[in-house]
Amino acid sequence: MDKYKKVLNRVNAAIRKEKLEEEERICHVFKTNKKAFYGYVKSKQKVTSNNMRVRSVNGTITKSEVETAEELSTFFKSVTNTRVSPDWTTETTRSEPNSYQ
Repeated sequence: MDKYKKVLNRVNAAIRKEKLEEEERICHVFKTNKKAFYGYVKSKQKVTSNNMRVRSVNGTITKSEVETAEELSTFFKSVTNTRVSPDWTTETTRSEPNSYQ
């Protein structure tokens, strides 16, 4: 196990060093090419969307964000119970889930 850790540390150090050297090479290009700089910045800002999918009561996987929202709404409505207290404020209490387990 000790040998594995040593190899792992050397590999991680080599990766960090290579990334640093690559960024330094890119920085030299940026001094003369503004387009390359903005392209690099844009590539680092990209955000990927991970759409969450859930399994519905009938066993199918949701296909859209709207279906997912509706399934989650149905589930949370089934496990919470909202009642109005005498002072007209709503209280939410937890109840047992119906068909979701």
